[in-house]
Amino acid sequence: MASDQQIWDSIAQKVASGSGVLDVRKLTGGVSAEIHALTLGLPDDSQQTVVVRRHGPRDLASNPNIAADEFRMLKTLHQVGITVPQPILLDTSCQILPTPYLVQAFIDGAPDFAPMDLNSHIEQMARQLAQIHQVDIQTHDVSYLPHINKENEQIFSQMPDTLDESINERAIREVLMPSWPWEQINADMLLHGDYWPGNVLVRDRALVAVIDWEDAKIGDPLCDLSNTRLEVLFAYGQDAMQRFTNTYLATMNDLDTANLPYWDLRAALRPAGRIDEWAQSPQQAQV
Repeated sequence: MASDQQIWDSIAQKVASGSGVLDVRKLTGGVSAEIHALTLGLPDDSQQTVVVRRHGPRDLASNPNIAADEFRMLKTLHQVGITVPQPILLDTSCQILPTPYLVQAFIDGAPDFAPMDLNSHIEQMARQLAQIHQVDIQTHDVSYLPHINKENEQIFSQMPDTLDESINERAIREVLMPSWPWEQINADMLLHGDYWPGNVLVRDRALVAVIDWEDAKIGDPLCDLSNTRLEVLFAYGQDAMQRFTNTYLATMNDLDTANLPYWDLRAALRPAGRIDEWAQSPQQAQV
């Protein structure tokens, strides 16, 4: 069995022949993936930092091609100018690591849960989400992505045996389940699937990257909007949530919001059974 150093050295050679590994550090914040930053010494004596990203067992079980799909998604997004890490390498051979992995450029930035200029931060997040939704999925092939409605069909197929009454899960489901499927008025668009402050990297008060695209789907953009509305409420409060919504809708002014209440309730189910883990603090868990 290869040592960790041999593994990193092998990956470094795939990234840039003749390079050496100067430093390896595990990056925190990855919930569904194992993420390491590698600083490489290149043959011309320069340095390059890259990120090695491996998806976890749950994601691989639901989609064995998740690494390839995310790599392909990053290539498209980078090509059209969305602020994402540049994809560098995809290895599905399982010869170096036991599962597929991808290598992407390191972005010097971090999530900001206490921005000095909250209004600017919220508006940047909203405009970036609108830009994601405006990617032309007719021109750029995203047929490999699942539709959000498939997930909804699973969620609303039956009442779970165990319900989280701390979020009134039964009452929410009793509204949503009889009304599903909702008439979709908006065109299908590209969805990030997990757009929240923790997946937005900031440097010097500027949004520099949107990360973690393993949950990308296609479907009604109200899904992303509602999910992020809830996340912004938890992270920054009600006024910030309203500012986010207003800024987003000002850019997406042709969007029909008639079904937003349904999607808001659907988003409220996301932390069911794990509210303390999902929230950023015990105080937010009481929101």
